[in-house]
Amino acid sequence: MSQLQERIAQFRKMAADDPDNELGHYRLGQLLLEDRQYADAIAEFRRTLELSPQFSKVYHLLALALLQADRKNHGALLFARSVLLEKQQADRLLETARDGAANRRMPGFALGVDGRGWLARAQAEWSRAYGQNAPDAWRLVVDAFGEGFVYETARARWRLAEALAEAGDREAAGCEWLLARQAADRLQAAPLQAALADLGRRARIGTTEREPGYGGRGPLAGLTDREREVLGLLASGCSNKEIGTELFISPKTVSVHVSNILGKLGAASRTEAAAIAHREGLSRSASS
Repeated sequence: MSQLQERIAQFRKMAADDPDNELGHYRLGQLLLEDRQYADAIAEFRRTLELSPQFSKVYHLLALALLQADRKNHGALLFARSVLLEKQQADRLLETARDGAANRRMPGFALGVDGRGWLARAQAEWSRAYGQNAPDAWRLVVDAFGEGFVYETARARWRLAEALAEAGDREAAGCEWLLARQAADRLQAAPLQAALADLGRRARIGTTEREPGYGGRGPLAGLTDREREVLGLLASGCSNKEIGTELFISPKTVSVHVSNILGKLGAASRTEAAAIAHREGLSRSASS
């Protein structure tokens, strides 16, 4: 049993022994979220909302809104690259977060550090839903949470590294990636570690690349690692633009890779190259 699973078991027992302990349900929800147990995490957050007095609901409203956003936005917790939220849903979720942060029933109410961090993250996710994954939005999330919220800050740095890579600033992306990875390693946060490894591979930041030919036999032996990635996506039906988006390279660069792949495989077309890839067991989806 992993350390995370042990903590989940501990908080499950705590929630069972004291079903009216809102903090216990909330913390259990956070752990279940980290373990990708979405349905159970949502149930725990909702239970927290039922128990929480009005003055503390702001944090749980923000958490629940963002949990639902992540679930629909990424499909696999906070850590899978997939289709973006529909704009209407994104608008509704940001409105929910802002309404919770305003807490109109308590005039003069001021958000704490965690509340400001949640709200900044809601706004950054809203920008992503509109196709504007702005580095500045994620810097605000990092600054809002600060060093006291190690996990949340590391997760925000992961998104910041992704946004910087998309903007073409690989050096800055690599710095943020490294800071996030160091925190994830200290926390033994396996999902975040996996997300960073995936980003590092796709964006080629923070990792040691191996560009000689693939060490093996058969038709794919002469391909570089990057060419194998391109071929795998090509075999899954991705266009050059989609491959470029997935691997953080331009469609023109993808076209060069495809030409090299066809030449090395002796394939006359993308269809023939895809057939070879399938035969050799090399194909994957862009959202994996």
